[in-house]
Amino acid sequence: MRKTVEDLNLEEPYKSLVFKTLLERQLGGIGFAETQQLTGAMDIASTPVAFAVFAKEKNPQTHQEKALTVAYYLWKFENRNFTFSDIELYCQKVAWPTYSNPSVLMKQLKSEGYIEPLTKTSKGEMEYRIIQPGIEVVENGFKKEA
Repeated sequence: MRKTVEDLNLEEPYKSLVFKTLLERQLGGIGFAETQQLTGAMDIASTPVAFAVFAKEKNPQTHQEKALTVAYYLWKFENRNFTFSDIELYCQKVAWPTYSNPSVLMKQLKSEGYIEPLTKTSKGEMEYRIIQPGIEVVENGFKKEA
């Protein structure tokens, strides 16, 4: 299978993403962690996992959890902060509903201590970053510490 993917004449990271997708399908629905272990053993662990695979593994249920999933993904795999437009875009990628009132959602995440506002982008959008409590809640499967 790896040889077949290498013959596709794709550039990285696309070649590794195709390989990960094929590997997951071949192995019949193993999870994100198991895929990371297998692909890490094949020297492609530095390639970001597709958002759809990551989102399926995290399985967020609420609007806040979905927004945090996007924020975490962008922080972890793309090494960047996020705007509300990013949340809308990534929700559309996995067919999650978008939000009618983004300012309320961002205020909720901020009041919970999961994100912090930064500055406005050149397009006039507020940029946010996920902070440690938000990172931990995503990594803990959205279980809040008691």
